Amino acid sequence: MRDADLLRPERGWARPDYVRIPAPPQRQRAVLLRALSGVARLFGRAELPHIFPVIGINGRIFWPWLLFASQMMPFGRLPATDREKAILRVAWRCRSRYEWGQHVEMALRVGVSDKEIVEITKAPGDIANRDDQLLMAACDQVCQQSLIDEDNWLALNQKYNKRHNKKHHKPLHPRLKHQHNNLTLHEIQDGRRDQTPTPGRTQTTKTHTDTRTRQ
Repeated sequence: MRDADLLRPERGWARPDYVRIPAPPQRQRAVLLRALSGVARLFGRAELPHIFPVIGINGRIFWPWLLFASQMMPFGRLPATDREKAILRVAWRCRSRYEWGQHVEMALRVGVSDKEIVEITKAPGDIANRDDQLLMAACDQVCQQSLIDEDNWLALNQKYNKRHNKKHHKPLHPRLKHQHNNLTLHEIQDGRRDQTPTPGRTQTTKTHTDTRTRQ
């Protein structure tokens, strides 16, 4: 699947007859944009995708766009495989050869298989994986009607919220849990749980004997 042209939309790729906005040559690019090209080479890319130097023609919008784009990739919260599948689906539906070609390579790099890339080109009902069905249907609905259907939205919301909550839930360390339970017990015994501190007044704190000395 290294050759992105092994697959083509039924009506072919949508493209103009000529390059309307050519990317400026390297020597005409801003210094920081040329530095980004060097960073890209560290990650195995011979050069930046052309979208960078084309948008870089207008420095006023380039850096805000780059900040926005970075929050989607690589710092977005979607799993990298889901992110690339969604991008490829939209590229396929829009018949964007440029976007498809760029992200086939990225998808393979993050672990999307050849079979999964082929399935991205099919109708949602023909896709084996249920989660991929939901994701592809959402992409189709955004492209067709600019709105995700309620049932699909709820299913995706449940999937990704469950993943997010599981990822960020960290149980207390046993020692911290023990200290937390002791503190709660002392608060109940002192009758301080429901009291609200009064601004400007100095509160006294009772000293409690360490439970370890009571053995």
